[in-house]
Amino acid sequence: MTDETHDGPVCQLVMSEQDTFFDQIKENAAWGPTMLTANSRVGQSLVICGAGPSLADHWHEIPAADEVWACNSALPYLMDRGVGVTHGFTIHQTRTMFEATEWGDRVFPVHYYLASSVHPELVRHIQAAGRPISMFHSLLGIDNPSDWEGSGSYEMWLYTDAKIFKTSISANYGLNAVPRGICLALAMGFTDIRVYGADCAARPNAPPASAVDDDDYPDWLDQLVFYPDGRTGRVFGDRAVMTEATIDGTRWVTRPDMVMSAWHLVDLAHTYPGITYIGNTLVNAIINKGEAFWDRLPKMLGRGQVGNFGFHGDVDAWNSKASS
Repeated sequence: MTDETHDGPVCQLVMSEQDTFFDQIKENAAWGPTMLTANSRVGQSLVICGAGPSLADHWHEIPAADEVWACNSALPYLMDRGVGVTHGFTIHQTRTMFEATEWGDRVFPVHYYLASSVHPELVRHIQAAGRPISMFHSLLGIDNPSDWEGSGSYEMWLYTDAKIFKTSISANYGLNAVPRGICLALAMGFTDIRVYGADCAARPNAPPASAVDDDDYPDWLDQLVFYPDGRTGRVFGDRAVMTEATIDGTRWVTRPDMVMSAWHLVDLAHTYPGITYIGNTLVNAIINKGEAFWDRLPKMLGRGQVGNFGFHGDVDAWNSKASS
């Protein structure tokens, strides 16, 4: 499908298992969670750690701050290295956090910040270990139920007018944990936000890609380091679609959706002073490129739709359009 106002194809993003999410939100509301509130951390400092490969280069220099949040698999990575993490953070709606490469069955001595839509089993698991939990809302944009007779979004109704939660914050920008975490932090009033491990790409200058249908494509994916613990692009599947660009002489390889995440992080930093990204990351590679460059990046057009979306090997892909 193409769109006349955008170069290249338009992609439709679909969340898996979303038929269960409304039930999860209601189940999490039933135990009366403590909710995070706006302006509760005005003037405080914060470190947010994503699980990009550059975290391996900088974990030892993470500074002291009023709070240190570790997102998803960054939590066990940093705790195992003795970093003073204060909070574990996730927005995952499925049982992903129980995977061994994420939190597994471990519960760490931190305060947990969880989206109200996370899997209730995760909440019960952390509660059973006696660790504190505070919640916020992470707007998913789920379609309304077929029998919904109200106006507007049923999801937002659950968060607000249904009165099943105390007043809280709804983070609604970005596709993954780090941009949602930054949105939450801004609403809470943090004014000095330093972000580590927000690479949105594999380690730079990996070998040039082969075609996705070549026999050696899975082996090439295994050379793309996407996580600080060394996990590679192979974790996304043997034929995972990647896209690439050469920017100022450095080749970046990533998933197309991560290009959007890089743009979201750039946009947040330019809109809200006080956000600093640490490391040799795709975000820092494009943060000062300017509007002409940014306009060629994949963008959200509407509910789940992405324009300027390119795949590796396409003549109109990001690798040929975003290099200048």
